[in-house]
Amino acid sequence: MSKNISIDSIRNLPQYKGFSEDELEEAYRKILERKQSKEDKDDFNIRIKNKMSELGEDYDISDLKYNDRMQLEDLAVAIVTLEDLQIKMYDMQLAETTSFNIGILEKMSRVISNLRSDISKLQDDLKLSRKIRKSDNDENVVSYIENLKKRARVKYDKTMMYVYCPKCKMLVSTMWFLYPDEDNKLTFTCHRNISSDDAIEYCNNKFTVTSRELLKLKGQSEKGIFPG
Repeated sequence: MSKNISIDSIRNLPQYKGFSEDELEEAYRKILERKQSKEDKDDFNIRIKNKMSELGEDYDISDLKYNDRMQLEDLAVAIVTLEDLQIKMYDMQLAETTSFNIGILEKMSRVISNLRSDISKLQDDLKLSRKIRKSDNDENVVSYIENLKKRARVKYDKTMMYVYCPKCKMLVSTMWFLYPDEDNKLTFTCHRNISSDDAIEYCNNKFTVTSRELLKLKGQSEKGIFPG
């Protein structure tokens, strides 16, 4: 059980002087049990720290207060204990079934059920029930930005006016007027390239629109053409 301690290494220690072989073996057994108990405890504490680190990767725990951190440690203990019990229960189920085993399994099943309930309650208390709190915040930011973009698009479409060439239907301009009810008049020359294989040619259609006309046409100089 230990590479560093042997029964011979304690045989000549003052506190064991005069011990019979049986007494010496009993003392040696207790030393090993204490050592194993300490090793198990150290291992358990390491697993608790690791579990808390895992929780820190999954959830935003940077703002937890002292009491919340104590609860977080309780949560880590409960999860690690549950993992151990589930392994032991599985091993017992694989072993030969006896009336004694069945009784133990029933008790372990109740303990496991209680642990799961405790874990769920601790998660709710710490607001960790939705994975991941970090991601929840990220999703809120993403949703907020997407909502802003949609609102901006609606505002843009309502505010901007689209001017198309009445001849070739090309979008010539998007604009907005500070006072669209006034008699604002604009003249455009469409420079769309409509060249063919035989010759270079431009639309060159010249036309005039007013802001009042665009208002009547709901912001579009040509009906049936929609902004892309």
